[in-house]
Amino acid sequence: MPRTLELRDDGLAVSFRGLVRLGTLRRRLDVPWSAVREVAADPYVELEPSPLAPVAPRLGRAAHGRFRRAGRWLFLSFEDPSRVVRLRLDRRAAGFDEIVIGAREPAKLAAAITRHAGLRPAARAA
Repeated sequence: MPRTLELRDDGLAVSFRGLVRLGTLRRRLDVPWSAVREVAADPYVELEPSPLAPVAPRLGRAAHGRFRRAGRWLFLSFEDPSRVVRLRLDRRAAGFDEIVIGAREPAKLAAAITRHAGLRPAARAA
């Protein structure tokens, strides 16, 4: 994968490699656990043409970089929008309102992040 996620004592660390690093314009993204408000393994369906395309390129269904949508700051890094983990954050603490990160096993990663952040697991619909 073009990114490595590390669940640390103080927060989530995401490191980027190769072309994804160029697309995100970052080598690393750190999110303190105290900034995490909600975690979900929900598909990202909000893809649309972006005026930021020259700065944060998107190839096919992939998206990488920082985006502003409806007054919210988003950080996206995924190849398949159906296999992502979405973290809703406190912007003052994290710099973003939401981070959407690609994962091989989104449900497992979302559960691990939820535990590390000290959040209660989301209730499942019956």
